[in-house]
Amino acid sequence: MNVAYLFPIIISIRTLSKVLFNFVVFIYPKALHATETTREKVTLYQAFVMAVQSKGKPTQNKNIKSQYSSANRLGVVGRRLSIFG
Repeated sequence: MNVAYLFPIIISIRTLSKVLFNFVVFIYPKALHATETTREKVTLYQAFVMAVQSKGKPTQNKNIKSQYSSANRLGVVGRRLSIFG
C-alpha cells in the first residue's frame, strides 16, 4: 500500500466516524422517546428505526402567515427597491 494515500484514508475514516457519532447523538433521544410512548414493547433497535423514519413534529403555519401578513400590512412585502428613484 502506498503511504501517500494513507493520510486521506485516515481523514475520511475520521470524518465518517464523526458523522455517525453526531447522527447517533441526535437520534438517540428520539429513540428513547419512542420506546417510552408506544403501547407495545419495542426494542431499542425498533425505536431507532421508528425515529429515523419519523418526519418529526408538524410545523404550524400560523406563525409564518402572521409574519407575512404583518409585513404586508406595513408595506414591506411586494415593494421593489430602486436605486435610481
